[in-house]
Amino acid sequence: MRFRNLRLVLCVLIPLSAVSGLHAKKRDLERIQPVPATEQIPVMDFFRPSLFTSPTLNRAGTHIAARVTLEDDSISLLIYDLKTQKLETLAGGGDKDIYQIRWLDDQRLLFGLSGRKLYGLGLLAAEIGHLRNAYPLLQYCGARLISVPENDRTRPLV
Repeated sequence: MRFRNLRLVLCVLIPLSAVSGLHAKKRDLERIQPVPATEQIPVMDFFRPSLFTSPTLNRAGTHIAARVTLEDDSISLLIYDLKTQKLETLAGGGDKDIYQIRWLDDQRLLFGLSGRKLYGLGLLAAEIGHLRNAYPLLQYCGARLISVPENDRTRPLV
């Protein structure tokens, strides 16, 4: 009973707030600063894509790997060096997206590559500083990483 009432309230409130937002002067989708405390939060803020997803720190604590959504709705890999504050990115290109990031050791990571957001094209590995030289571990199959053994991190269980 409670769930049905909540669904009814949301079905009414969301369209009403969206309609009231139509009268706004300008929809600022590029804004990244928070809304001032004196203003109401625009509805569009709740539907923005996340800047980063799946952030993960390597074991040494020197680099962060994350997936980033680009303007063309493609998902790329981003590596951030905490010491030098430099960024390194790798895009799948075309209709390909990066998914399932996992550190193998302090300098090497594993990631999945998908096509058209539907199916896996393979699992690849790359080293920090040489992301463009990523090499495939498995190709043209719907593979999924299960685990990375502690005693031999260069042999993931797929």
